[in-house]
Amino acid sequence: MSCKRVVLIVDEQNEISGQVELPLYDTGNYKILKASNEADAFELILEDFVDVILSNLSLTHDNGLALLDKIAELPPDDRPIVYVLGPENILSEAERKRYGIHKIIQTPCKFNLLLEEIGHSVQKFAA
Repeated sequence: MSCKRVVLIVDEQNEISGQVELPLYDTGNYKILKASNEADAFELILEDFVDVILSNLSLTHDNGLALLDKIAELPPDDRPIVYVLGPENILSEAERKRYGIHKIIQTPCKFNLLLEEIGHSVQKFAA
């Protein structure tokens, strides 16, 4: 990749950001943004084009769905690739489509596989 892709990690309790941030950064391919709530995350999305969002749906104040609602309202070309971390059955197939979720990653997960998945998605959607 010639330019760094922007990954936004939305994680209220730093459950995933601590495990994902350094491996992503170490690749040299990603700029990492972090937010601990829906409002801050959406502000970052509007300020800086975000390619990928890793969201932990266990966010206590809004369950993460408020952010997904706002993202779904963005024009299609402005929507980032959304990965949700949580139980596979956290959302129905209809909800996944409604919110534009690319994939639900079960936690705990193997982060090297997550990094590989992100890399493939960014290349695929950038083409």
